[in-house]
Amino acid sequence: MNNLNTVQLMRSLKLTGMADCFEAIQDLPIHQKPTMDVMIAQIIDAEYLYRQHRKTKNAIYHAKFRYQASLNDLICNDLRNLTRKQ
Repeated sequence: MNNLNTVQLMRSLKLTGMADCFEAIQDLPIHQKPTMDVMIAQIIDAEYLYRQHRKTKNAIYHAKFRYQASLNDLICNDLRNLTRKQ
């Protein structure tokens, strides 16, 4: 089984995070490629992070927040009686 078939099989099994990580590892030069045990750990970690990110995005979407904001968007000044430390 070649690498293209492996990636297609991962995607058909809905292992998108693993497939993306596997493709990224295959694009590395030969002297930068990790050993097999490190590569498997990276691929599994990538799939876990992909699923967690997708779950978080889905929860944010279904929460139907009125505004898209982050902590960096807060205005901290004397008029609002807020400081960055608070």
